[in-house]
Order: sequence, then C-alpha cells, then structure tokens
Amino acid sequence: MLGNLILGFLVVFEPVKFIGLIFGFILGLVFGIIPGLSSITAVLLVLPFTFGMNPELVFIILVAAYCAALYGGSVPAILFRTPGTSSAMMTALDGYPLALQGRAGEALAISAISSSIGSFCGAMFLFLLAPWLADIALTFSATEYFALAIFGMSAITSMGRENQIKSIIALLFGILTATVGIESSRGMDRFTFGISYLLSGFDLVPVLVGIFAISEVFRQSGKRGVPGGEINIESILIGLPPLLKILRLWPTYLRAILIGLVVGILPGEGATVACAIAYNEEKRWSKHPEKFGSGAIEGVAVAEAANNTVAGTAMIPTLALGIPGSPTAAALIGAFLILGLEPGPQVLVQRPTLVYAIFATLIMCSILIFIFGLGVIRFLAKLLEIPYTIVGPSIILFAMWGTFSIRNNLWDVFVAIVFGVVGYLMSIYGYPLVAFTLGFILGPLAESSLLHALVLHDGKLIGFFSRPVSAILLILSIITVIYPFIHRFFIKKKGAI
Repeated sequence: MLGNLILGFLVVFEPVKFIGLIFGFILGLVFGIIPGLSSITAVLLVLPFTFGMNPELVFIILVAAYCAALYGGSVPAILFRTPGTSSAMMTALDGYPLALQGRAGEALAISAISSSIGSFCGAMFLFLLAPWLADIALTFSATEYFALAIFGMSAITSMGRENQIKSIIALLFGILTATVGIESSRGMDRFTFGISYLLSGFDLVPVLVGIFAISEVFRQSGKRGVPGGEINIESILIGLPPLLKILRLWPTYLRAILIGLVVGILPGEGATVACAIAYNEEKRWSKHPEKFGSGAIEGVAVAEAANNTVAGTAMIPTLALGIPGSPTAAALIGAFLILGLEPGPQVLVQRPTLVYAIFATLIMCSILIFIFGLGVIRFLAKLLEIPYTIVGPSIILFAMWGTFSIRNNLWDVFVAIVFGVVGYLMSIYGYPLVAFTLGFILGPLAESSLLHALVLHDGKLIGFFSRPVSAILLILSIITVIYPFIHRFFIKKKGAI
C-alpha cells in the first residue's frame, strides 16, 4: 500500500503532471476567490479542456482545482464578508469581524493553516480508510439522515440568549424558502404563484451570493474609504499567529476533522453541510458561544478545517463505491465516465496508479494551501487600498457573473439581487443570516429524509427512535433546543427570590 502511494507521488512529480498540478491549483484558487463560483464550477469548466489528456493528468488537474477552490473561498469571506464559495459562508461569520478588529492577517493565516490541516487529514483518511470505510455510509438510512439534519439545525438555539427567537424565526424562514418549487414525493407545486421559474425552486448559489455578498455591499454602500469599512491594512502584514495559539485549537481541529470525515463519506453531502454542522457544534462545545459571529478565531478554524477535510473524505464513496460524496465529487464521476472508466471497487484494483496519484495530489494540495495561503497574505493588503466605490460594484459584478455562469440563466441573477435585499433587511433587524442559511441547506435534507423514513416505518414516529444512531441524535437535538429556555427560566426564578 505504501509502495503504491510512493508510485502516486512519482506520477505527480513528473514534469508535465506537476505543471498540471500547479495550473489546476492556481485556477481553482481563482475560482474560489471570485464570489459565486465554486469548486464544482472550477471542475466543470476545466473538464472540457482535458479531453485527450492522460487520465492521471486529468485527475491531478481536477482534484487540485477542487481543493484550491475550497480554500480560496475564505479570502473574500474574511476581507469583504463575501464568501467566494458557498462552503465559505461560515468562515465569513467570524473572519470578517476579525478583519474589522485589526486581525485580518491572523484570520487569513488561521484559515490557511486550518485548510492545510483539514486537506491533509482528509487525504490521509482517504488513503487509510477507502477500502472499507465507505461501507459505513451505506448503513445510513433515511432515518439517520433526518436525525442528522435535525441535529445540525438544533444548534441554532445556542446563538446567544437574546437572539434565540429571531434565530428560530430565521431558521424557519430558510426552511420555508427551500420548500418553494415542485414537491418531490407527490409532484405538487408549492409557493410558485403561477411563476414557471419557481417550479425548480431556488438554487443554492444565487441565494447564498445574495444573502452574504450582495447584502454586504448594500450595507457598506453608505460608507467611504477602504473595502470592509475600517480594516487596518497593517493588520494583514503580520506574520504567523503564535504557535501556542495554534496548538490550543487542537480540540477544534479534532471536532472539525471528525465531522468532515462523517459528512464526507455520506453520499451526496458536501463541504457546505459539513461547515454548517461543524461550526454549530463548535459553538455548542465552546465556553463562550456568544463570541461566535463577532470574531471568534475558533469559528474560522473549524469552518476551514471541516471544509477542506471533505475534499478528501468525499472521495471515499466516490472511488470505492462510485457514489458521489459531494456535488463536486459527482462532477469527478462524470470525468471518470468521459475517460471510459467506471468508478467503484474495480478502480482500486484495475487503476491503482490513477487512484494513488489522486491520493498524492490531495496531500500535495495541503502543502500548497499552506505555502500559498501564508505567502500571499502581504499581497492581499493591496486589495484594501482600493476605494469601496470600486470594490463594491466589482463584487456585485463578479457575483452576478459567477451566479449566471452556473446555469446561464438570468433568473438566478434576479434571485441573487432579491435575496441581497432580504439579507440586508435581516441584518438591519437582527435576524442571523447563518440561521436562515442553515435552514435553507438542511431543510430539504430533513424533508426528503422524513418522507422516506415515514414510508420505511409505516408512518410511525416511534421508528425514528428504533435505530441507535438516529435515536441518540434526536434526543441530543431535543435537549439542545429546550436547554437554553429551561436555563433562562431557572435564572429568572433565582433572580426573583
């Protein structure tokens, strides 16, 4: 096994393939930094240019673009509160406040270090566990998926005691928004109001671009000066954060990596879901959950570590079973089929050179993320010297371009603008954007899993507690939801005495 990995590195370090690795990484980085584009966009747009290439070279380029795009989304998320990719939305929650506090350099450095750690661990999980760990994912039924979605959403009640009601309202609004379109089980229209464009519902990319990127431009439009308000350019020029501070984050990294592992091997999930769950779990475990959303370095670390762990772990079911572990992995399966290869158990046996070249590429990308991430921090300071009158419209321009490029549909551009207004109004009145986003992402997973689970259990709710994993997750979810209210009740009762 180790010999095959060495063979994979020998393939990657061939001159042409190494150039392909660097090219794919830089291209993915650019796609990640531009708001609205994503890792799947990078893979899909690069794929046509790889026709006729050696299969190993094709996947070295595509996997490098995949990993780099996941990391690149954190850069605009931290500097401008504009996630370059949907999975970077959690990074923006604490990265941008840190930048406003004069800690932009620290946030960017932690992002690079966390992404590098996550990417490396994801690659090692893939290397060590691919032959048998993917089987675990197949044991998850709709019951476990429903419990996992509810567990992820339950953490929304930890968003500060004064915001609990607004957080729940925002969460429900996100779930309601996700229900627009044709209902999957019976084919009924929901909230379409006779508008044909609404039959397919709202796509994730334009909604997130509007809620985070465009709304922030609206919010900042009345300000003058550098982008992001009062970010101190000198704060980006600092070096690495103290080693002790990085070492203290090991529990955060451990939780993020484990969640990235579990979510990555679940077919069809991806980095966005992993980040949402990991972020909320970190807040749940934190001694100071009120700091999250206002500049907690743990928020940046957990989001980026979970984000990049998925890059490797999502390849486990992709390579071992032929089942995509993420939307981008689905695009990579398309690349397999275009090359005349059948992803699945036979690939591990018939094309070990290709498989271990992918392993080696993931490990190399973790190193490149560290080098590029820390090496370009000083150059990123130049972005903050540009007046916001230029940066703001540029962000909207790139956001519109990226949104349109997904499906070549002007409707998506309109949706992004509308949700930009919605996000702006929610920010003004104190409704957490992350709560809305969590509901929008996990709501469909919860609904579809609920419907399938009810069929499996003949409509009996007790069936959700008949399987150990789902029972534990649902019980923890119930405790998480009711605990803050019970805790507040006893505090008030104690104060009244």
